[in-house]
Amino acid sequence: MFLMGSQGPTGYSITNSARFNGTSDYLSKTLTTSATTSGSVWVKRSKLGATSPIFDNKVYFTSGDALYAFGLTSTALYRDPSAWYHIFWNGTGVYVNGTLVTGTGTYTAASVTNPRLGFDGTNYFSGYMSDFAFWNGSSASLQGGAADANGVWAAKRPSAGYSFLAFGSSGALGTDTSGNGNNWTVSGSPVQTVDTPTNNYATYNAVYPGVSGLTNGNMTCTGTARATFDAIRQNSYWEVTASTTGVTSGTVNDAGTASTVSVPNGSTYGFRITTAGVLDYTTNGSSWTNIATVSGQAYPYSTGGTTTVNFGATTLVNSVPATYAKPCTANLPAVSIKKPSDHFNVVLAAGASIKSSSEALYTYFFEWIKDRANSNNHQLIDTVRGASAVLQSNSTGAETTYSAPSGSSVGWVWNAGSAASSNTAGSVASQVSVNAAAGFSVVTWTHTTSGNYTVGHGLGATPKLIIEKGRNAVLGWGVYHPALTAGNRLILNSTSAQVAGYWNGAPTSTTIPYLTTMASNGDTMVAYCFAEIPGYSKFGSYVGNGSTDGPFVYCGFRPRWIMVRGATASGAGSWRIYDTSRDTYNVEANPLYAESSVAEKANDASGFNLIDVTANGFKIRSSASGSETNASGATYIFAAFAEYPFGGSNVAPSPAR
Repeated sequence: MFLMGSQGPTGYSITNSARFNGTSDYLSKTLTTSATTSGSVWVKRSKLGATSPIFDNKVYFTSGDALYAFGLTSTALYRDPSAWYHIFWNGTGVYVNGTLVTGTGTYTAASVTNPRLGFDGTNYFSGYMSDFAFWNGSSASLQGGAADANGVWAAKRPSAGYSFLAFGSSGALGTDTSGNGNNWTVSGSPVQTVDTPTNNYATYNAVYPGVSGLTNGNMTCTGTARATFDAIRQNSYWEVTASTTGVTSGTVNDAGTASTVSVPNGSTYGFRITTAGVLDYTTNGSSWTNIATVSGQAYPYSTGGTTTVNFGATTLVNSVPATYAKPCTANLPAVSIKKPSDHFNVVLAAGASIKSSSEALYTYFFEWIKDRANSNNHQLIDTVRGASAVLQSNSTGAETTYSAPSGSSVGWVWNAGSAASSNTAGSVASQVSVNAAAGFSVVTWTHTTSGNYTVGHGLGATPKLIIEKGRNAVLGWGVYHPALTAGNRLILNSTSAQVAGYWNGAPTSTTIPYLTTMASNGDTMVAYCFAEIPGYSKFGSYVGNGSTDGPFVYCGFRPRWIMVRGATASGAGSWRIYDTSRDTYNVEANPLYAESSVAEKANDASGFNLIDVTANGFKIRSSASGSETNASGATYIFAAFAEYPFGGSNVAPSPAR
């Protein structure tokens, strides 16, 4: 079923937007009187790395993807084309997604006599705009958005000002619906769409590495492009029109394996895929031919020529087949975790209070504390072992006591769900504190050397990340991840390569298999186990390309926390940890290192190992030189937890970052 849009915090649903082509489209208004203005608009970017005016020459994205507003240039970079930004300005400042923008220069409100929307006299806006509210001669309070019950900055109907453009009339996009009759003049041919801040549609992905030649709101591409959505998450339908020879279209997965069919020049083909991966195409909307049955991810994909894709934000050639839907956030499956902070959160506090602040979040927990300002050990604590028993991720040492950090600190905290209880699913009994809804459990047991054995983890799903450690002995930390060579582990307290001889096979939905040689008889052990939950957690891998236009990793959510580690069998590298509480805007440049006691590393190695967080994943922004996140041809594993789901039928879409 196709849904017109999900609702914001007050039940508000936006129906339309206008798509600006970046070459000739804009709106303008001649004012009889001019004074200091305020404005609210939602925008979805298309062309990055180019001056892109929003409100005349007063508010625009710079060629470096910062935001300029009335003399102020943001420190933050806004280069997430997967979703919508809310921008508001008044007499005192400019806000993005409800946050006051800071940077260089001085914000000085000024009057505008003949304002233009999407044009500054030289440059044109490329992308989408929705819900433009304009106040002339007044400094309005923050309008157009609000945080909903899940903490997502979502659309909210602004109060009536001088004019309000809802873009609801396709033949008169400048119509003022405020009731004041202050219509705007349309220049060029902006296109009405149903891609809106309350129902975000797929486009081609402008931050996919190597993509070029994107135009038409990232709907047209000359060359290779893939979409911003994983179409296999729902029964999806879309259309591709070829305007040159040599075009093939279909889907591609994260490994780069494409399943395609040739689309002749001048033809429009429809594509559909089921959640089981059955990919078909049609030339006429009625008869279907199978292309393949794909597994893993399925991003709509085109290569070999010029194509225009239509995900349904404008009129389709064919009808959407029964039981299929257009790829938009309102049609994504309902997420099981609407508010990720109920299960994982980040705390920033002074060292003296970081432990109590972190432990106040959940009754049963696993907390990971690090002094950001000083070279002090990581401290990992959970309620199964006891809140006074500390293990250190940068050390092989046994449990020790807590030592309050001396500087500003961070706490990463997972909700463990319940008190520990006995689990006999394995051949060796364990104590398990489990939050199955969030795919997380804390497991303790006693190691035996009487033979290889299994331990129950309580998740009811196969873990994709296991971090374990001996509690009473000097032992390294073992890390399981399915992208590693079978049976191998990485060591959390080390930068060394993969090590064999630890796991006796792969984990199952009930147990973890251990080799008898992995510890000494009677050693007490702990494991932190994570299973993947769509819209909340993701554990995967990517291959570096050695470019500042690095890999893009689709998560299906806006990450709150990311840990990246090189996994090539013969390679080495640090465990870099990023979070959006310490780095509140892009670029993420201040990692901490799980294997090292060093303080937070500002601007990691002078610009190496940089990451952009987006509404649907993250983008590597580092070149090969000095990089431990993007060496060409190297494999990296990652773990990520959500700040907000990308979308779903029961949540507001994540805003762009």
